[in-house]
Amino acid sequence: MLEVIVVQIIKEIISIFISIPFGLLSLTLGSILYVPTGTKFGKYAIIFGLLILTLNVYIV
Repeated sequence: MLEVIVVQIIKEIISIFISIPFGLLSLTLGSILYVPTGTKFGKYAIIFGLLILTLNVYIV
């Protein structure tokens, strides 16, 4: 019973992180941070956002 609940929670968390709005949010925040400041967080956020959007194209 507890295992089912934990698996459902993990499934929901993963579905949120692989969703298109989260990918677009990551891409937007990355471009806002990376362009003016050049921080590594912004660069990795852009890469992560593009990765999420690419995965959604192949999954859906």
